[in-house]
Amino acid sequence: MSVDTSAITKVFSAISAANVVPAIITFVISYFVLKIVVKIVGNLLDRTPMEKTIVRFIRSSLHIVMWVLISVITASALGIDTTSMVALISVASLAVSLAVQGALSNLAGGIQVLLSKPFKAGDYVEAGGVSGTVKEVGLAYTK
Repeated sequence: MSVDTSAITKVFSAISAANVVPAIITFVISYFVLKIVVKIVGNLLDRTPMEKTIVRFIRSSLHIVMWVLISVITASALGIDTTSMVALISVASLAVSLAVQGALSNLAGGIQVLLSKPFKAGDYVEAGGVSGTVKEVGLAYTK
């Protein structure tokens, strides 16, 4: 069985010694921009009265998006055609979101509960014939 290595050869042939140094500089600058953006957004989120769970979710989502952007920008600086890379990321994101559609629905419900605050930790609640004291409200569950 033979493997077609033309696509891999095409990607690595675009990389040259002249592209490596600018790509490293681009990566370092992008990394520091990521740190600054995350710190600024984190400080802004800490000032809001949002639940800590939502703040953690937003921070981790921001990290993921920023790292994907850094990857695409660095690949572009290396001389790699990023069109197919962006298309692959888009298709993978669509596939993952369709695969976890039910979980995403529950996550959206958890965010809605955290934002609307119908109850909070320490409240006594009755729902569906069950009663008890709320210990913790999370994105995906409430104890």
